[in-house]
Amino acid sequence: MLLNFKKIMVITLMIFSMNFVLSTNLYAAGDPPPTPADAADAGQGIANVLCNVIQVAQGATGKTIATLVIISMAIGLFLGKITWGVAIAVAVGMGVLFGANTVVSFVSSPDGKGTGSVCPNNKP
Repeated sequence: MLLNFKKIMVITLMIFSMNFVLSTNLYAAGDPPPTPADAADAGQGIANVLCNVIQVAQGATGKTIATLVIISMAIGLFLGKITWGVAIAVAVGMGVLFGANTVVSFVSSPDGKGTGSVCPNNKP
């Protein structure tokens, strides 16, 4: 039992030391320093990920989930398990979810006409 533990520890230490040596060499080669254009919009990577999340939530996946929610709400509503207030709140919430891109593009557009888009791949 103790021999197996020692073998596992030696292998683990070897893996960590190889990882340290290899990663140090990779960082030594290095990428070129960031350009001023990259520094000006440092949050673009995060914005792209969030736009992808919005695209999934407002795309076919979000519409399928919304359809299932409506069906389950209707069944619960007519069986008396859910009140009308909750059903209306869920309907308003889905309206906000699917209409948020239009509202944000209207508010954030410089011309006041709602022609701009926060996520260029998402259709308002």
